[in-house]
Amino acid sequence: MEGHKSSDPPSLDGVRNLVKEGNAYYSLNWDESDRNVTIFLNGNGVDSMAAKGKTTKEHDEKIAKMFFSSVYPHYLNKVVKKGRSEKELQEVITWLTGFEGTVLGDLIEGEDTFKEFFDKANLNPDASLIKGVICGYRIEDIETPLTKKCRYLDKLVDELAKGRKMEKILRTS
Repeated sequence: MEGHKSSDPPSLDGVRNLVKEGNAYYSLNWDESDRNVTIFLNGNGVDSMAAKGKTTKEHDEKIAKMFFSSVYPHYLNKVVKKGRSEKELQEVITWLTGFEGTVLGDLIEGEDTFKEFFDKANLNPDASLIKGVICGYRIEDIETPLTKKCRYLDKLVDELAKGRKMEKILRTS
């Protein structure tokens, strides 16, 4: 976005409430899941850290310590509320991590942190095809591997909830 000269807004896929004021664009987003406010600014070469995928050490540590079993009900609620099924949610998780059946069930009921969860996972080689902005971060720019994996999962759940076809969600190279 640096050096952006066009009168069109910069590419911020997934950013809601984009407002133009003079030469600047800004967006203020509230993320209920991690109770964060993300502010995107663009004007005279100013970008937010989030738009570039820069996360803080504290943010990365917070994600690493979160329990998968405490987040799963939120994923489930999000997709069911939008007319998708738990089976579809689990299919998406299986595609990304390789976990299925009783192994996945044990993780849903267990006490594994996201760090432990992804340490055990066999990440799909096509996961790198997941791109875009989720939770205020451009996935392809996130530098911390664990945070990137968590945002891959968030993005897949978001796409499922938005009604995207499974063939598109479950990317293949």
